[in-house]
Amino acid sequence: MSQPAPMTRGGAPPRGSQPPLLTRSISIVLATVFLACLSMGIVYPVLPKLALTLEGGDTARAARSLTVFAVIYAMGQFAVGPLLGSLSDRFGRRPVLLLSNLGLALDYLLMTLAPTMVWLIVGRAISGVVGRASFLAYAYIADCLPADKRIQGFGWIGAAASVGAVVGPLLGGALGEVHERLPFAAAAMLSFINWASAIVLLRESLPAKSAKLTLSWKHMNPLAAIWSFMKDYKELRGLMVAGFLLELCLAGVTVYLVLYTSNRYGFSAAQNGLLFAVLGFGDAIAQIRGTQLAAQWLGLKFTAIIGVGLRAAALLIFAFADNATILWCGVPLNLLGAVGGPALIATLSGQVTSEEQGRFTGVRSAIAALAAMMGPPLMFGFFTTVSHQSGGASLGAPLIATAGLSLIAIVLMSLTPEFQLKPARGDMPA
Repeated sequence: MSQPAPMTRGGAPPRGSQPPLLTRSISIVLATVFLACLSMGIVYPVLPKLALTLEGGDTARAARSLTVFAVIYAMGQFAVGPLLGSLSDRFGRRPVLLLSNLGLALDYLLMTLAPTMVWLIVGRAISGVVGRASFLAYAYIADCLPADKRIQGFGWIGAAASVGAVVGPLLGGALGEVHERLPFAAAAMLSFINWASAIVLLRESLPAKSAKLTLSWKHMNPLAAIWSFMKDYKELRGLMVAGFLLELCLAGVTVYLVLYTSNRYGFSAAQNGLLFAVLGFGDAIAQIRGTQLAAQWLGLKFTAIIGVGLRAAALLIFAFADNATILWCGVPLNLLGAVGGPALIATLSGQVTSEEQGRFTGVRSAIAALAAMMGPPLMFGFFTTVSHQSGGASLGAPLIATAGLSLIAIVLMSLTPEFQLKPARGDMPA
């Protein structure tokens, strides 16, 4: 068995003696990402039935409660992302991740026992707050790996999230057949196990704490945090806006695709499940195997541009496909395009000092949560005003619009010069 890497005073392995990518600590961080996404999806299959039970069989009230349930989760994520990132820069990644894992476990236990819909919604808001700390996996990877190696780690994070997002609903549906509360209990148990494992195995990744950091309004207000970051890193504004547009596309397409395939091609629940399983597991494989290779051949900038371009092409195929067979022909392009996201994140991370990786991650978290709140209503609003008025032939219009947003993101990335990756603090010459 290999010996653990020596640790610095701050608890992180020293630069130049980095352990292999999948060390026990990084495995715990990836498990945190996987469980955060799994726990988010594991409750979806039983939510309609549980909401109807808690609302006394009132379908209208159950529908309103489910809307609040969905929105408040994203609001919680948006509210605390920058604060958690700054706290991790000040106190380290480990304590924030440990509190997140414990908070998720206790929160899902609360939702398991929730006697009313109000308590269930309160629990969901808490899970949005504590679960967002899983975004700090990006900062953890940035601490452990030099800038030119981070894309592989970011690919692993994306893969863990993709697999968790697919496995969650599948597991939730199976457990929900036994009891409608069982998926919540399972999510609590898995989070407790991950928390206990992290206490033993998770090491601090930050070489030194930013003791001079004092929390201010810009750390606690997500909009102020985003504005402040944009002022401090003016050269990254175009890439940050591109990232927001891509998150907006992802959030909208994720919720719209089921409606689209069901209405246009008559997909059953099983067929939609298969489509999303292929997309999720395919994303994971592409990000694990493809990100590093693509970056070595093309560089980070062109990997990001080509990845986004492939996904835009896939969306156009989906939109214009006359039948399900043609729709499936667009899936490989979508999967190959999975390398674009990690490449964009690695490019941005490479321009941020190691002392502010947590701040950067927190701002990205807030931007992604904002997109998650805006994407679905924008997509369904477009669907209502365009597709229903023109009949089934225009059902693809929202997907065409999404491809257009992706092309705008490509233009923004193309206008940004190729950056030289900055060495991390531990890599700086003495």
